[in-house]
Amino acid sequence: MPISLTLHDHVLYVLNAGGTPNITGFAVKGDELTPLAGSTRPLGAGTGGPAEVAFSPNGKVLAVTEKASSTIDTFTVGGAGVVGEAVVHPSAGGTPFGFDFDQRGQVLVSNASGSASSYALGRDDQLSVISGAVSTNGQAAPCWLIATPSGRYAYTANAGSGTISGFSVAPNGSLTLLDADGITADLGAGSHPLDESVSRDSAFLYNLTDGAHAIEGFSIGHDGSLTPAGVTTGLPVGAAGLVVV
Repeated sequence: MPISLTLHDHVLYVLNAGGTPNITGFAVKGDELTPLAGSTRPLGAGTGGPAEVAFSPNGKVLAVTEKASSTIDTFTVGGAGVVGEAVVHPSAGGTPFGFDFDQRGQVLVSNASGSASSYALGRDDQLSVISGAVSTNGQAAPCWLIATPSGRYAYTANAGSGTISGFSVAPNGSLTLLDADGITADLGAGSHPLDESVSRDSAFLYNLTDGAHAIEGFSIGHDGSLTPAGVTTGLPVGAAGLVVV
């Protein structure tokens, strides 16, 4: 049951949720994938409920969020792209779900229990808390998070309340909610926003709005505000992932 993937250079890792949750790697050459011998690793907690996998910007670390155990795993990437065993870290907020690395390599995480957190990634793949559980102030089920390439802002897609919450990201990785009520954009009741992506110039945010079977675009202001910038409808039922290239 592959649910998330991440690519760095010519190495691809897939997060598998079925059976015994694990990650497994592939070498990428053109449009061909070749399994990396010895790359399959079980998750640290192993209790199910994995959410997302991603490479750090320099490709030296893989991170995985585990919802059921409220833990975050890190894996050192060795020669030929094969990773070591999981290092398990307790999450600062309950039910860590989506996450992103900012441009400085800090880890920004959405917690589906109603908050976002940030961590510094240090030596030996250890995570240290920068901002604990910064509340979305009642905006429910922030399940996905995306950081702007500029490093200035991060946004959670709140599936339970149909909203997006924006956070400013300080140079040290600390998070501050942009709007007191947690609503930087309101997609409407039943919209069920899921995955997000941001353009390379940090000018536009796109959300896969599951309830409307649509992709909604927003212009990102200099202050992090979001202004509607168009909607594409007609997505098939069950559409899940989203990436801007």
